[in-house]
Amino acid sequence: MAKGYTLLRLKPGPAEAEFGITAAPMAAISDWHGRVLVRRPNLRGSIPAACTLLDRHLDGFDRRAAARPPAELPEWARPLLGERGPREMLSLLTKIHGRKKPKFGDLVKVYESLDVESRLIAFCGSYLAATAKRVPKYGTSPEGYEDEVRLLESMTFCVNDSIKFRAIDAWAEFAPVGRVAFLVSRAEKKAVSALNPNVVWCRCLGAIGKTAKRFPGARDRASVADRDALVATLPALADALRTASRNNGACRLASESIVAILEATHAPEALGAYLENFLSPGVTSDWLRDYTAKYHARCVPWVEAATGQKLGTDHAAWRKWYAAHEDDLVYSPESKRFRVDAKGAKAARKRLAKLRKKR
Repeated sequence: MAKGYTLLRLKPGPAEAEFGITAAPMAAISDWHGRVLVRRPNLRGSIPAACTLLDRHLDGFDRRAAARPPAELPEWARPLLGERGPREMLSLLTKIHGRKKPKFGDLVKVYESLDVESRLIAFCGSYLAATAKRVPKYGTSPEGYEDEVRLLESMTFCVNDSIKFRAIDAWAEFAPVGRVAFLVSRAEKKAVSALNPNVVWCRCLGAIGKTAKRFPGARDRASVADRDALVATLPALADALRTASRNNGACRLASESIVAILEATHAPEALGAYLENFLSPGVTSDWLRDYTAKYHARCVPWVEAATGQKLGTDHAAWRKWYAAHEDDLVYSPESKRFRVDAKGAKAARKRLAKLRKKR
């Protein structure tokens, strides 16, 4: 290897070694300070083909970055990475939000400088543990809140899956409800910095529901904007229910999040999104057909109880009923049921329109 970087591993996987199967050799390229700068190149195929692809990675390797030593942590930040990291982080955040030195921006700079993976993971773990104890009250915006939300968003792209998943959950509990579109965009970028994109996707689908549960209802212009942001995620959740492959986790989490949005916003559109459970494309596999039947069996009781309609999994019947009544549906949080009430639905829309204009 040329000076400045080393190959950490390049060898067949266990399947290839045991059975002679052509597998995907694993590789990572590290600089001379021990930082992993190119992680897990996709070296599928034979060993010679993998080496050829690896050579192309090395041709574009940033040797100047490899020669640059890691940034030194400031003295005040070093305790954040130790065993007492979460406690130290909570203490530091209390000082920051009490408008004492250091500023939150200084903390963000420390995070951005942590290019050694173990230190980055230690920092993120301490910060997420501290954040769980500092969830702001709905509608409040503490000092440095926007910076913290951006930091959490950055952590959802962390190289470590455990940190990534915890950051998505923490964002749902911490960030402003009106910013929920971030979870949709993160789900769309599920393959970015992820060993298992499907898990990222599922985590984001579930996090939308967690965000909805923090919404207290539409009371003024700002909260109506938050309501609209939650309702705007419904198409993405419905997409998860349309898939012919019937991903178990994604369908379940999307359904639960739709119900959470319905209970938080009382938006009839949520029922339309939920009905995608029964309007999904047909499947050809016997296994998928059997799975879909079992999945529908779990969804039918809720939707029949919520609508008073006993239509089972009859796609055409549900489509016809919803098309006939979608503009006249009113949800009652007390009974957790919809009723067909054209006058009530019109009054509800009028109230929301009035709140949107109110200053």
